[in-house]
Amino acid sequence: MVSFIGIAFVTGCFTVESNSLGTDEISAEMELEADGEQTHARVVLREGGSTSNNFVRVSEEDQLKVDDGTRALLLREQSLATFYYYTQDFTAQAAGTLFTFSLVRELDGGAPDSTASLPEPFTITGPDPESAWSRTSEAIPLSWDPPAPGDTMRLVLKGACIEPVELDLDTDVGAWFIRQSDLVSLDGTEAESCQLNLTLSRVRPGVMDTRFAKGGFIEASQVRTLELVLDP
Repeated sequence: MVSFIGIAFVTGCFTVESNSLGTDEISAEMELEADGEQTHARVVLREGGSTSNNFVRVSEEDQLKVDDGTRALLLREQSLATFYYYTQDFTAQAAGTLFTFSLVRELDGGAPDSTASLPEPFTITGPDPESAWSRTSEAIPLSWDPPAPGDTMRLVLKGACIEPVELDLDTDVGAWFIRQSDLVSLDGTEAESCQLNLTLSRVRPGVMDTRFAKGGFIEASQVRTLELVLDP
């Protein structure tokens, strides 16, 4: 999932052990992504606020857990150089399933109660997979079912011949048009065709434990993908 938290190699970043920080010095980024097969949980911790490049590694005496209401699992440590993040997978994907993230530590009690619940799953009903569309002369009608007014829909478009696009749709009514103006050709690719990778997510914000005094975010999403062909 690209990364689910936008995992990327960051230059000029540093690693800080969690046992050297109070919980009130840490910000957290917590995401759940249900893809129709599993729900993937991922967490990034930072020293300071969300723009900090000081990534927190969970020390041996601390634990980072996530609970889906039936079992609590430790998150697995992953790293890219000095960038540390934590992952775990669950089979639970039903709407309303409540997940609780916990930073467990003796130092100051940690932050045991960050929660998010999965929104309603959905199916992309149009257009047909692998169908071809002109990015300069026609809008692409996107549809999904069921709609769920009240949640946010997020659309991400990527392809070798276009600038990447990320849009939060105004409303979740089950339909949206991808306009020609959304699909800007990269220099030198105006006459080329390419594959369009479309990711549509229904996103629901969660509630962050206030003991993460430096903030962050928590959200749960249902995510579906589609591949199309983009012609000039």
